[in-house]
Amino acid sequence: MNAQKNQVLENLKKVIAGVYEVQSSAVDVYETFLEMGLDSISIIQVKQLVKNQYKLDVPVDRLFNDIDNLDKLSDYIEEHLLDAPLQVQQVTRESQLSVGSPVQAKPKAIKISPAQKTLTANAQLDIQAIINAQLQVMQKQIEILATLSQ
Repeated sequence: MNAQKNQVLENLKKVIAGVYEVQSSAVDVYETFLEMGLDSISIIQVKQLVKNQYKLDVPVDRLFNDIDNLDKLSDYIEEHLLDAPLQVQQVTRESQLSVGSPVQAKPKAIKISPAQKTLTANAQLDIQAIINAQLQVMQKQIEILATLSQ
């Protein structure tokens, strides 16, 4: 494991450890987010943290599918960082749980350009992807519960 991936992985472990208030050494990087007990909201928070700390937007559906654990997520981050220097912000419990900050300014009337309308449409697609992924998670949970009750 190279130094950059190791640094990314350790930071991700600290994030998860902070959410669950455990030591980062107790976090299994190969356990899926669902096996860790992360729900869709927590996974969205992980997505937002990656976006904030690494300036990298991971598609949310991939966090439920092929990038479903910390090891795979650190690989994805490392691949997309290329050779850019790694600058990680200090992670606190408050920063982990906060997806956005409140707006203090008064709202102003704005015109929406065609490009912004496209962005809004893309955001709606992201929301649909989140809902679809959550439905898949719920289906898997129901299947697991059904096998446990037999």
